[in-house]
Amino acid sequence: MYYEQLVQRNNLLTTIHDEFKKSKTARSLPYAHSLIAKVAKMTGKKQIVLTTNYDHYMERAFKLNGIPYISVSHITNPNHACHTQLSIFDETNNNYLMPSSEFDMKNCFNKSVIYKIHGNLPEPASMDQDQVVLSEIDYYNFSAVHMRQMPRSIISKIKSQDVLYLGYSLIDWNFRLFLYAAMSNEDKNLLSNSSGTANWAVSKNFDWFEDIFWEKFHVKTFGEDLEVVIPKMASKLGISL
Repeated sequence: MYYEQLVQRNNLLTTIHDEFKKSKTARSLPYAHSLIAKVAKMTGKKQIVLTTNYDHYMERAFKLNGIPYISVSHITNPNHACHTQLSIFDETNNNYLMPSSEFDMKNCFNKSVIYKIHGNLPEPASMDQDQVVLSEIDYYNFSAVHMRQMPRSIISKIKSQDVLYLGYSLIDWNFRLFLYAAMSNEDKNLLSNSSGTANWAVSKNFDWFEDIFWEKFHVKTFGEDLEVVIPKMASKLGISL
C-alpha cells in the first residue's frame, strides 16, 4: 500500500511488469512449471493449473512445449466497465472478457487452463483492466467479491481429477480462504478422494495444523523442498528438466 500511494498504482504495475519482462531472458523456468508443461506434452492431456502468482512463467512453459492454453483471471479494477468479469488470454495473446457464470470448461477446445486466483499482470496496453491482487484493498475485494465469482466449471472439474498442491502453505489466510470458498455446499468434497482421486501436498515445512487439515481431507503430505522433490518426480516419469 505504501508504494502504491507513493508512486501511483499504474506506475507500480508498470515497474513490476518491466521487472518480470527482464526475468524472461535472465532467469530459467522454475522446475515445477517445466514439469507441469512436460507432463501435459507427454500425456497429451490438458492440465488445470491454479496459481496465486501473477507472473507469466506457466504461460512461458506451455508455449515452449507447444501446449495450447488459456489464462483466466478476475478484473480487479472497481472502476473498469467490466469489473467482476473474467479476463481471458490464449496462447496467441488474444484477450476477451466474459461473466464467470458463462465460463465453461467444455468450450476450452482441449486447451490447458491456468486459473490465476490473484490475477494476471497485464501488458501496459491492458493496464486499465488491472487484474492484480496487490494492496490491502485488493485483498478485501478478493475475499468479498471475487471469491464469490470463481468459475464453477473449473472448480467442479478439479473434483474428478488427481490434485497436486505444490508449495502452498495453509498459514496463508488467502489460500485457506480460497479453499473454503471453493468448498461450497455442492463442492464440499473438493479436497477429498471421495470420487476416487488421489491428492498430495508438497511443501518444505508443514505446521502441525496443516498436517491435521490435509489429513482431514485425505490429502497425503510430503515435507520436502520443491527444488529437491520436483527433479525426483521428473526422473520417475522419465522427463528431463
